[in-house]
Amino acid sequence: MRFFEKIRFDVHNRGMATDRHQAPSYPLRMPDELKARIQASANESGRSLHAELLHRLESSYKDDDTIKLLKNNVVLLRTLASFVLLQQNHPEVMEPMRESMIAMAKAIKETDDDAKVLAAAKPSFLQYVEGLVQSVDRVTELLGEGWASKANVDKTDSKP
Repeated sequence: MRFFEKIRFDVHNRGMATDRHQAPSYPLRMPDELKARIQASANESGRSLHAELLHRLESSYKDDDTIKLLKNNVVLLRTLASFVLLQQNHPEVMEPMRESMIAMAKAIKETDDDAKVLAAAKPSFLQYVEGLVQSVDRVTELLGEGWASKANVDKTDSKP
């Protein structure tokens, strides 16, 4: 690295170590059995013990990110699960909403910017909700008021 490049690098990193050996060391005590397991994993993967430890630590955070993502999308997952089960168990009721659900899925899939997904899916979602209301009205006409409570319908499960 040339002198001026190194200066730019140092300025850009705001005083952080430019060489991994200049980074502060962090002594780590661990049981011999654990160290042997990590060393065996490092040997299998072709990494050093240090690199294997870093890899394992980084992997643990990826799982956290996945769990956070799933928790943030529970409503979406429940909606999708309900739609799939209702489509399977009551296709005649769900058919009017099929096209709007497909249109909404396409709008979401084709929109790269997460901030714009809601705007892209909104028209299809509103059409889906309208179809859902019409389907519930249709079932109510066929089965009468209070049909859900009489049928002992579980709101969280849709079994045949």
